[in-house]
Amino acid sequence: MVIPVKDDARFLETCLRALAGQTTAPFEVIVVDNGSTDDSAGVAQRHGATVLREDEPGIAAAASRGYDHASGDIIARLDADSVAPAGWIGLLMGAFQRHLEVDAFTGSAAFTDGPDAWRQTAARIYLGAYFVSASSALSHPPLFGSNFAMRAPAWRAVRAEVHRSDVTIHDDFDLSFHLGRTHRIRYLSSLRLGISMRPLLDGGGLVRMTRGFRTVVIHWPHDLPWLRLARILIRRQQGQQRKRQRQRRQRQAPSTAGGRRSRFRAVLVLDGLNVGLLAASAALTTARERTVGPRAPNHVTAVPAVALVAWLFAVVADRYVRAPASDLEHATRADRRAREMVWVGLVVNTAGSVVAAERAGRRGSGRRVGFARALYLLAGGLVVSIAYLRALDR
Repeated sequence: MVIPVKDDARFLETCLRALAGQTTAPFEVIVVDNGSTDDSAGVAQRHGATVLREDEPGIAAAASRGYDHASGDIIARLDADSVAPAGWIGLLMGAFQRHLEVDAFTGSAAFTDGPDAWRQTAARIYLGAYFVSASSALSHPPLFGSNFAMRAPAWRAVRAEVHRSDVTIHDDFDLSFHLGRTHRIRYLSSLRLGISMRPLLDGGGLVRMTRGFRTVVIHWPHDLPWLRLARILIRRQQGQQRKRQRQRRQRQAPSTAGGRRSRFRAVLVLDGLNVGLLAASAALTTARERTVGPRAPNHVTAVPAVALVAWLFAVVADRYVRAPASDLEHATRADRRAREMVWVGLVVNTAGSVVAAERAGRRGSGRRVGFARALYLLAGGLVVSIAYLRALDR
């Protein structure tokens, strides 16, 4: 936790009390004193926070000093007037664990003071204007300095680029420009806390707006919105391609390939049981008709014969699945041949089901039994073939 502060002892007291009441305790709380003349440093020390002194003026310099000193894997940022709810840190940690591709999360806020009737509306207008205007300039969500967190490696990648010595910039907006070039920032709607309405009451909002314009100007023209958007889209497309390549390689890894072979063989066993059931049904029907009447028509034995042929194609496909995948090209070729064999088996099964149903319709004897067996063959073949293909894709 990094909290830059200057002459904000009263607000800092409330902020640190809220952090002490978190359901997930912070690993480290760092308060950076930017030349306070009040008891801000004393308040931080009484709450057990690490206090750093930054004599260079400006929020950017103070915040950057805290980010540099932080030793945790996740660096979170609050302002002195931020009041985090009890589950704030836990929510952040859960988001970072679920979304490994995201390097920074930011959220919104609600006013905790000022006229009650204006708190909700004023917060929406004030913060909405910031997020909309900043997003249009960045082509991605901006960081909100009173409520965000980032991965430590992401900060280390850009800390030499940020304008930490410029007192006229909007520090979290500037960090958004640099961090968003190569790292992903995501807005988390559930990440909310309380802040003071004082920017609207003491004119601080106008100062921050002026600093925001200054921040935009120093990053243009090389960071114009459409140029940033183009770079972001290209980077994401490249990332997706790399992800697909990793997934393909992982599918060929011994552990993954072994699991896929096990699934394929399980389907093969079910396919064999299906063939055995059809063959047993045909044998019983034939024996019964020999006993009570004329010899069974040909379509009785045609159904299991077709199923057996389809099963043999699956056996051949299994040989390709079990083939050693020494390289990606060989593995891809083996997968393609296995899929071809499964599709051939599906075509044989479908064609045989249609022929068996047609023959059952032309013969009076065993017509209903023949139709039922043909439909069973068709449905079973479709289900098993889909199972084969899914086993190959995993």
